[in-house]
Amino acid sequence: MGKGKKKKAGKGVAIFGFGIFMLFGLGFLGVMVFYPCWMVLASRNWIETDAVVESSRVSEQRGSKGGTTYAVKITYNYQYDQQPYTGTRYDFDFGHSSGYETKRVIVERYPKGKQIKCYVDPDKPSSAVIVRSVGEFIWLRILMPGLFFCIGLGGIIFTLRRTRAKAMDVQAVAVKAVGRSGYYRLKACSGSLGRLGGGFFAVSIFGGATVALAIACCKVPETVLRLALLAGAVIAGVATLAILWSFVRALMNFTQNVYELDISQSVARPGKELTLEWRLPQAAQSGKVIILLSGIEKYTYQEGKHSETIESLFYSQLLMEKDHPGEGQGMLKFTVPVGTMHSVKLSNGNEYYWTLGLYAWSDGKNYIGSDFTLPVVPAQKEI
Repeated sequence: MGKGKKKKAGKGVAIFGFGIFMLFGLGFLGVMVFYPCWMVLASRNWIETDAVVESSRVSEQRGSKGGTTYAVKITYNYQYDQQPYTGTRYDFDFGHSSGYETKRVIVERYPKGKQIKCYVDPDKPSSAVIVRSVGEFIWLRILMPGLFFCIGLGGIIFTLRRTRAKAMDVQAVAVKAVGRSGYYRLKACSGSLGRLGGGFFAVSIFGGATVALAIACCKVPETVLRLALLAGAVIAGVATLAILWSFVRALMNFTQNVYELDISQSVARPGKELTLEWRLPQAAQSGKVIILLSGIEKYTYQEGKHSETIESLFYSQLLMEKDHPGEGQGMLKFTVPVGTMHSVKLSNGNEYYWTLGLYAWSDGKNYIGSDFTLPVVPAQKEI
């Protein structure tokens, strides 16, 4: 296996690993935050019923490292529709947590034999609760899964950013030798990172979703409560779909040979001919394929207190136009014209760079493909 394939596989493994972190965080948020909050809303319509405490205690649970967590355990008997039932749920809190003293105070309020009120689900009378809340540690429950989520998504973004090609200055050699001896692989300057835009969007709304659901645990009017939970659920759903779609697209890009361009020299020089090899995936071999050489000027201008960045073409040439490329690969020769600007970043932030675009039309209307950064250095002066 060549170095290029090893690096590609390594990036795919990294994205997969960080994706597990991200989905792990989302899963725990669903179990520990979203579901309990949803139960708070659902229980607003439960029926208040008399009950008698049968037993109450603080349950202890020791961890593998010696730490101890606690939970309120109250058993109570009640009747609904003339049928006897036994309940064991105090609130909608999830599992055990730290803070013995808080649990002890709660248990002391519910001694054996005390007459209390509980809330019964009319559609499932065996389901009841004493306090319709998720406990006071809901914010701590958000932090840990949220941390896993952010680590996972941040890791994916970082991995993809490392592969993003940048416009090269005159001192840079942008590509490394891969594949066939003597050829150099160009890097895509668009694609995976852009497809992860949904991930950035999800990060920005992640906090909003959890806050909306946490607000739902407070004692607010039912209309406000329903709107808060609905907003949180919609935002969380959109975020999850955006992340999963971005993750799948990015992973596919690293695990398949999608679009590849190799050149015969590590850099291009105006007036010097280069050989270009191109390859397409099988799915893009049934339509028209083009390769486009472009020179782009990127400049920023100030307008009052605001600045705006504009990109414009200073050179464009169609190198190839081919219908139904049978084997999905080929070779051509091209030359960057003499007298054109090389790749450079100027001190004022303006930039000149070159790209090679490889595109395929599958249905005659929509195209798929990538732009590849082509490093162009100044022409050698004749002595």
